[in-house]
Amino acid sequence: MLRLKWDNSVGRARLQLADDGTLASDGGIETLAILSLFTDAEASPAEITTAGLDRQRGWWAHADSVRPADTPKMGSKLWLLTREKTTLATLRRAEDIALESLVWLKARGIAKSIQVVASRPRAGWLGLEIDIVRPSSLLPSFRRLWEVKHNAF
Repeated sequence: MLRLKWDNSVGRARLQLADDGTLASDGGIETLAILSLFTDAEASPAEITTAGLDRQRGWWAHADSVRPADTPKMGSKLWLLTREKTTLATLRRAEDIALESLVWLKARGIAKSIQVVASRPRAGWLGLEIDIVRPSSLLPSFRRLWEVKHNAF
């Protein structure tokens, strides 16, 4: 899997380079979290209509013809919040969506517990503070604050 690193200054992930200039790869928790949170998951027609949107979004690799049967679908429905005002209700919904997208890490034994706290760090931005506790006390917890321009989902 290609290594991703989040850049809060632009509100998106960037591919990382290895020392030899090629694309770096890893299976690290940060890359898994970024893919889980910021890859678009399919939504139901009702969810799309409720969000005031007019089209489905999703990731091509979720297609059953491409994805091996034992591979979980990654991604979140954060994109449904694109047109929402950043109210307390929207923040709670963002927390629920983010947690739902990360729960597979617990099912696979990669995480012991996951906490998500959403905030509004500045106008037009959504902050997601993610705390992932690893199953072994020898592995460090993963804690990260992502800031995303609200209309950039």
